[in-house]
Amino acid sequence: MSKEFVMKMEDLNTGEDFWFYPGKTCWLADAYTALYTVIDTTDTTITFSDGTTTIGVITITASGAAEGDVDQMVLDTTSLGKVEISKTKPLKIVGGGEAASTGDAMLTMIFDDLHGGSS
Repeated sequence: MSKEFVMKMEDLNTGEDFWFYPGKTCWLADAYTALYTVIDTTDTTITFSDGTTTIGVITITASGAAEGDVDQMVLDTTSLGKVEISKTKPLKIVGGGEAASTGDAMLTMIFDDLHGGSS
């Protein structure tokens, strides 16, 4: 069964880190951003990991960006997203930092507990 979580990421140019635990052991199956406000000049990335192993990256492109643009996570080619998220290994989200201007995005994360097992 999948579970979705949505959070607003403000000021993508600040490069904040977030730690997130969805309430049970699972895998991050997919993630999307939808731009609220446009970034300009430089692309920015949002990286997902367990603090050690990269799960995937969303790249928000500055060139031609518009409010409402949706970008999807690209899985890491080594882990292929098969990284278990749990109480002892929460999801680490490294947000942006590359953009010259502030930009806000809604981040939607989809977790799949079929692969990750139970809590």
